[in-house]
Amino acid sequence: MAYFKSLPRSCKIERKEFVLLLDKYAKHTHYWLTETGAHKAFSIEVSPRDLDWIRSTLKSLIETPSSNRFFLENRDSEHCIWIRKTRNGKGCIAEIFRVDNKNRKSCILVPEGPEKSGWVSFLSMITPKVETKAKIRPSFLPRSSPEIHSSSPIDYHKRSYAKAVTEGRPSISSDSSESYASSDSSDSSHSSGNSPRNFPSPVSLENTVVLVRRFFHDDWYKILQNLRKQIEESFTYNAFHAEKALVHFNSNVPANLLCQNRGWTTVGKYTVRFEKWNPASHASPKLIPSYGGWTTFRGIPLNLWNMKTFQQIGKACGGLIKVAEETKTASNLIEAKLKIRYNYSGFLPAYVKIFDQEGNKFVVQTITHSEGKWLMERNVRLHGTFKRQAAASFDEFNPDSEQFLFDGMEAISPDLQNTFSGSRKSISPEQPSTLKSVIIKPARDATSPPSLNEEGSRRLTFHPN
Repeated sequence: MAYFKSLPRSCKIERKEFVLLLDKYAKHTHYWLTETGAHKAFSIEVSPRDLDWIRSTLKSLIETPSSNRFFLENRDSEHCIWIRKTRNGKGCIAEIFRVDNKNRKSCILVPEGPEKSGWVSFLSMITPKVETKAKIRPSFLPRSSPEIHSSSPIDYHKRSYAKAVTEGRPSISSDSSESYASSDSSDSSHSSGNSPRNFPSPVSLENTVVLVRRFFHDDWYKILQNLRKQIEESFTYNAFHAEKALVHFNSNVPANLLCQNRGWTTVGKYTVRFEKWNPASHASPKLIPSYGGWTTFRGIPLNLWNMKTFQQIGKACGGLIKVAEETKTASNLIEAKLKIRYNYSGFLPAYVKIFDQEGNKFVVQTITHSEGKWLMERNVRLHGTFKRQAAASFDEFNPDSEQFLFDGMEAISPDLQNTFSGSRKSISPEQPSTLKSVIIKPARDATSPPSLNEEGSRRLTFHPN
């Protein structure tokens, strides 16, 4: 028998209120079921055993079809109790009668309610709540086995993102990486989840290639699937930032061979670039996902809050279309809102470098406005109409050159190209290697012209609009 945690308990059905009370003056545990109407109140006295019988009978009544009759009775030496279903003009009623050994009758009437909701509420009132103990998460202490001590200790100190990527990963996350192996060794790439986990050593960046995609809407999974078909080496990958992914090989031989593909190349129909890891150019984010439109820029100095600076930022991002009214009137000096020319690649520079009249440099951060769920995901599928509009605007650019002009990790306006011509040298294309099995060849249905394979690093050939 389950006991109630707190009494009284009540429920309201139509215009009647039902209350379950504990009889404080009885020698043994007894309850009072009271029906309170507009002008009268009726009560019956029930024992815990009677209450159990009423609960089980009401469950049977609720499960009985509405068209069927219902009557159940329970007799003993002291009293008799029964439940009967009757009908009136408003619907069905459950009559709960009790007759004691002195032939005294008491009764309460429980309306059915819409879709038997009244009987369900009454049953919930007379059903005690089962107490469940709160589950406590067990604390796992480190084992003292020699296997755990033999592994490298976990570094719990905070590290910068660049340092973490440079030094390697303490463990492999199955959620953020996908393992691609050949058909001979695909079954041995993952171990069972119940077996103890051995923490691997940090990944050697000598065996790692930085894979850069040209278009944000290209799927990483499909890119790596096409790469798997063209090479015979197993690898894993981790996507990071908006346009980059780390591809890890077991040796540095396939990594060096892939990096012999200079500039943009094609894997299947996807345009990508292979680069060796360089903390100066890969550790920090260089691009963010955005197809243009209204964009927010933060960190503009107060003395440079003018239209010349806005044009300088817009040209660095591909072209300025409009400046927001609150930005013109300087009503919000925390951030500037500019409408940037739409692009097809799906990227904008993460940071823009601006200059004042004295030649001082300032870095401005780019903040995009996500207008849909697709912008928050890495692998997106664009609406066809928007894709065509962005492609039409993108075709006016030179597809053989970089879309943005960078000075280090920050984008600058093409008008300032001559200022940094001395510090930036053009990279001449290298001759293709004889290792045909790893050198990637362009596909006929690539998303960009095959001429991207010839020279993808012509950053100085960017022509302003």
